[in-house]
Amino acid sequence: MKLSKKDRKDKIRIIAKNSGIRQEYLDLKLTDDEILEVYENLRPLQIVKPANTYNRYMLSQNTGKANKKAKLAETKANAEKERADRAESQLQQFLNPENSELLQIGRWLKNALSQVGKERAELLQEKDLVHKTDYEHHVEDIKDAMEEHQQIAEEVVLESHQLKKEINTKLDVLRHQQNMTKKYIIKHYGIDVWQKIEYYFDKKVV
Repeated sequence: MKLSKKDRKDKIRIIAKNSGIRQEYLDLKLTDDEILEVYENLRPLQIVKPANTYNRYMLSQNTGKANKKAKLAETKANAEKERADRAESQLQQFLNPENSELLQIGRWLKNALSQVGKERAELLQEKDLVHKTDYEHHVEDIKDAMEEHQQIAEEVVLESHQLKKEINTKLDVLRHQQNMTKKYIIKHYGIDVWQKIEYYFDKKVV
């Protein structure tokens, strides 16, 4: 049956109100005959509307939590990357021959050894063990940065696993609710009504 533009729009508006499905989706996916059939059987849609509304709400909540945790993980990862970049920059400066204390010591040692007698002994004594301590400090700083990077990486992985577990738990609850709704409708309205509902909701998802 061919519906007028106004009649089609009015019926779609009523179906949308009773089902929770947006009017533009109904208009896009349903033919005039399908609109008439749904319009004449609004009760099943009214029954599943609260479950459908709750399902959308839970999905939006889970998405919001996932986005928040993902943003936090990204912030931590960026902070760690900056820390790693700084450590690498320090390491490059440390390894740069022009900045190397070892090279400076070598130049100083060459100069000291070019001296003789008491003057040479006094110059060597001025630098006794100083550079060994500085090297140990540099190595310890790099080790600390690497350990902190590993710890943050492990925390990000743990949070990701926990988030996945929470989402799966929510999905299990929603699947259980959907299954209970399905059993109720089949028991009170028959399998044909449930199959029609599945058909219309599947069209919405597509």
